[in-house]
Amino acid sequence: MADLDQRLKQLLRGYVEDVAALAVQGMTILSSAPTDMAATRQLIADSLYHARFEDIACLANIEIQAYPESSMARRSFDYAMRARDIHGLPVISIILYLKKKGTIPDAYYVERIGTLEIGRWRTFPVEIYRLDASSMVQTAALGILPLIPFMQGASMDNITGGGETH
Repeated sequence: MADLDQRLKQLLRGYVEDVAALAVQGMTILSSAPTDMAATRQLIADSLYHARFEDIACLANIEIQAYPESSMARRSFDYAMRARDIHGLPVISIILYLKKKGTIPDAYYVERIGTLEIGRWRTFPVEIYRLDASSMVQTAALGILPLIPFMQGASMDNITGGGETH
């Protein structure tokens, strides 16, 4: 089959625009581009974990942002695609926003060429500063405690249980 693939690539090389028009009308092919897609820039996510969702193996990328950045959904997409390529698993992108400043960007990164949508990536933003500190101290898991100072109504009383000394 690989031999057939190579022969077809050679035969179609001169007629790429005709082939592309089978899927996308109105596209003009200008020239060939390098096919080697080795990573050219280093990407380092805040954290990446092996996980399961609905009994399906996946990765969880958890990004911590002090303030909203308009490029965050795009960055999450880049991290996820690289992690998927390396680990062979789908990625769930979670973004923790610690402080309110400006507007949280759309949870979706959408890639377009003109009016043609060619891709959509969903992130899962959590606005930590909107959560109620008192409620979270009472009901949340232990791992949430480091985030309490960024929540609404946060004070030392929330953390120490009412200012008692021991």
